[in-house]
Amino acid sequence: MQYQFSNQATHVSLPEDFGDYVDKETAKLDPIIAKLPEDSMLRVIVSDAEGVEDVEILLRLSLPNKLLSSRETGSAKHIQSVLNSALKELRRQVLAYKDQM
Repeated sequence: MQYQFSNQATHVSLPEDFGDYVDKETAKLDPIIAKLPEDSMLRVIVSDAEGVEDVEILLRLSLPNKLLSSRETGSAKHIQSVLNSALKELRRQVLAYKDQM
């Protein structure tokens, strides 16, 4: 699986090691995505949310004939938890998609 990370947040500074954290956490999806086409693409988009110190994380997984997405909003101070919540929901959707195949 390929993935792209995009930081679109303008009001919140992300931790320097957040990109490494995204790498590590998205790699945990590999075992459940392994049998899906190699051209599957996961986009991880971080942007500002309504609150001054809040972030929104949008995950979009492009699969053949299907787009799965997960969106979570929370405090930038707890951005790792926000990412983990979004990944948990996406993981659930991927498993449901595989069950339908």
